[in-house]
Amino acid sequence: MRKTISHTFPPFIPKDAVILILGTMPSPRSRHIGFYYGHPQNRFWKALAGIFDEAVPVTVDEQKSLLTRHKIALWDTLASCEIDGADDSSIRHPVPKDIAAVLKQYPIRAVFTTGAKAAEFYRRLIQPGTGMEALERLKEHPDIGVAILDIMLPDIDGFEVCRNIRATNKTIGIIMLTARTQEMDKVTGLMTGADDYVTKPFSPAELTARIDALYRR
Repeated sequence: MRKTISHTFPPFIPKDAVILILGTMPSPRSRHIGFYYGHPQNRFWKALAGIFDEAVPVTVDEQKSLLTRHKIALWDTLASCEIDGADDSSIRHPVPKDIAAVLKQYPIRAVFTTGAKAAEFYRRLIQPGTGMEALERLKEHPDIGVAILDIMLPDIDGFEVCRNIRATNKTIGIIMLTARTQEMDKVTGLMTGADDYVTKPFSPAELTARIDALYRR
């Protein structure tokens, strides 16, 4: 029988975490002990220890130590939902966590999920509109010639997105399109790799001309 469950304990995030692993909602056993993947039959800790060729951590302190050594954060995609026990396929009425706030606060560079359902919730409820989504879309479509970036994104800001793009792609055109009009913002955008900086409100005809100019390079 499905019950409405709320996520009751905080994420575990080392201050220098670069990887975030997301599940869906803690199981009854995990909620009881107050930490992630607490059921003895869950393979998460065995699989993670195997990746790093380490002993499988047994206690919560050992698990936290493993995560900290390898700069890995743990959280879940959902703040609440209706669920039957630990059956992800039974989830109804999912309410997402504010993952974007974590991505903005910590130096996370990669997000992984522990299963198909968590991946579905991340893609459908969390990822749209984030800077990390912009980077993912560019990986999927490397033939894009011009990228238009806002600065004020909900996770990593447009400057960081621009810096990440330029680190691997020297030829793509990048236009910053933003309401931030300060001279230092313009200088920062251009120094991080943008080719142009347009402030809002803007003329669609002018923006189109600027895009055309980048394609003519």
